Amino acid sequence: MNGSTLNRLARCRPLLGTYVEITLEGDLNDAQLIEISQLGFAAIEQIQELMSFHSNTSEITRINRHAHIEPQAISVLTFELLQHALQLSELSQGVFDVTIGSAMVKQRALPDHGFCFHHSATWQAVQLQPGCVFFSQPLQMDLGGIAKGFAVDKAVAAMAQAGGPSLNIVVNAGGDMRMTHWQGQTVGIRHPQYPQQIVPVALKNTALATSASYFLTAPSPTDSLSAHRGIYSPKTQTPIHTKHSYSVFANSGLLADALTKVVALMENPAPLLKALQAEALIL
Repeated sequence: MNGSTLNRLARCRPLLGTYVEITLEGDLNDAQLIEISQLGFAAIEQIQELMSFHSNTSEITRINRHAHIEPQAISVLTFELLQHALQLSELSQGVFDVTIGSAMVKQRALPDHGFCFHHSATWQAVQLQPGCVFFSQPLQMDLGGIAKGFAVDKAVAAMAQAGGPSLNIVVNAGGDMRMTHWQGQTVGIRHPQYPQQIVPVALKNTALATSASYFLTAPSPTDSLSAHRGIYSPKTQTPIHTKHSYSVFANSGLLADALTKVVALMENPAPLLKALQAEALIL
């Protein structure tokens, strides 16, 4: 490679209950691009280890086990994610709610660890303080509807810091995507009724997430951040059955990921999308 030629690297690893693809393009050699990609994968692995509902040793499992008894110390990353999640719950009037884990355990979409919980508990029972969290009622919190987008954000941030602003970064985690140089780019979204058909869509922001019912699979035995578990309604405590796919363009993967559920469940999500500078596409 010489100084005037852009070098490209594409790598893929199984993480977050899906395949995570990292593509880098820049004026760097192979070894440098590989090292930077490792930073991205490491950031995603850290969030998976903290927030996997299936893992008996994750931070979210410890929180679900003990937070209704006494406040639990939490990492900076978990605090940051919960702060965003609770804000979105308030803005959406509970349409987005990470305490849906209790209903998903009841529906056998998530494993039953034997923890007690109240089916009536909502996001309002989660009391968050810097460095700790407490539940005013026993509940099961599942971050699968927001943590994948958050992980993509953290991966992009880690690689951008190492590679500089000229490095073109694309992270795609099974429907949650973020791209640094997104202007003028086109991506493909699966048609919800004909999954083998790819619909080309022009990117409208740095992050894109899609939720749909196609390719539903059994929950992964190792991770709860999978894209293939359907969309659960906090109001009915059951998954919705839909022939649509819901895509959201936003300025972060976290927002795009969470807002796909809001668009699917909220009667009129337009004001919230506008307030958060996001756009939706329903197929």
